[in-house]
Amino acid sequence: MKSKIESILKQNNISDYKWIQPSSVVFGEWVRMKCMYGCNNYGKRANCPPNVPPINKCKEFINEYSEIVIMHFENKFEKPEDRFDWTKKINADIINAEREVFLKGFYKAFALPVDSCRLCKECVDNKDKCNNNKYSRPAPDAFGIDVYKTARDNEYRINVLKSLNDKMDRFGFLLIE
Repeated sequence: MKSKIESILKQNNISDYKWIQPSSVVFGEWVRMKCMYGCNNYGKRANCPPNVPPINKCKEFINEYSEIVIMHFENKFEKPEDRFDWTKKINADIINAEREVFLKGFYKAFALPVDSCRLCKECVDNKDKCNNNKYSRPAPDAFGIDVYKTARDNEYRINVLKSLNDKMDRFGFLLIE
């Protein structure tokens, strides 16, 4: 099983990853509070809070899986705005990997990409109006996942950016049964 999935990951430009247990994914209400009181996407994107299930439902959902691949991506930008094109490409690779894993028979495969969905130029504020429901997924923080603690607990280094010119670490998740 793992070798098939790892081959798919590599074909989709995903080379830094680890297999983890769902029980090692850390959730926190504080993550949602950061969304509510610190993110411009709150209430404005179909896959951002409050347009996602409550954290307890997200946790139940994650725990329905037997394995998770945590994927790490890092980059540094001279122009901070370039990070959006970078994460859009990574998100596309992750969603493509999810689809390929699904087609290999892992019918419950589900991805949480590294950043909010950027498939459309303008995002709608309601999942029912989404033009890309088939490919659009919430980011881990939208699910209430404490990405910092989860990454650190699984032996990844991640630090708070002190400047937009610092090296950026991003993490996505591929849930597999």
